[in-house]
Amino acid sequence: MAYPGGVAVEAEMRALELALSTQRSWTVKAWRSERPVRRWARALVWMADGLGGRRVLFRVDEDGAPRGVDGARVTLDADAHIRLAHPLALDAAERVAWGEHLAERGLVGPFAQLTRTERPAEGSDEDTLRAFPRRAVSVSRLRRILAEAGWTRGEPDDRVRVGFFCKRFEGALGGSPAVGVILLSPGYDATGRHEGAQTPREAYFATRAPGGLSADSLSRVALGEVAPWAVAEVLHDLARLAHG
Repeated sequence: MAYPGGVAVEAEMRALELALSTQRSWTVKAWRSERPVRRWARALVWMADGLGGRRVLFRVDEDGAPRGVDGARVTLDADAHIRLAHPLALDAAERVAWGEHLAERGLVGPFAQLTRTERPAEGSDEDTLRAFPRRAVSVSRLRRILAEAGWTRGEPDDRVRVGFFCKRFEGALGGSPAVGVILLSPGYDATGRHEGAQTPREAYFATRAPGGLSADSLSRVALGEVAPWAVAEVLHDLARLAHG
């Protein structure tokens, strides 16, 4: 399944991938009117919740009708909320079934969806991610990749150095937001005068974004308390930094 090119289209693709990584949800009405959704809905797996306490997986057929993996029509209640199905919200059998379903129809999504299943090497009682690939990258590449993935630059410290990036994950902490934090070494000059290569040194989750001087000292949340999909997304973005 070929997709058109162009800057606007690439921006739409990034917006949809960000919606997956942060588990953004839409009302049914908003989902149906979203342009990126209309363009790529056929090749992606969606999840509707709020349907009498059930969650339903579906894709969109050529006529715009929601259908399950068995081809049956899915009825979306007006009060349902729709999001891109994160693979860690599916069990292994569901991931295989949907992967085969899309492959049989020659449907290739605009980004990897069902394979985003990175798991932390650390135990669930740990509060810091350290076991991930590291690579020193230029500040321009670091900022571009993290910005595309929805990360924002942290506040500079008292030396006007940026030492971390943050990303908000709605509902990732027992229904409350969690903030992912990536710490950098050695940090770079916020004024742009001195920008040496940067290496991610560790990552963690907190209940709020740190200030410029508290990135190392902010209270961290145990990884086992964070939704697995949010942990997987941080690992996914760290791998993208390392490998492009």
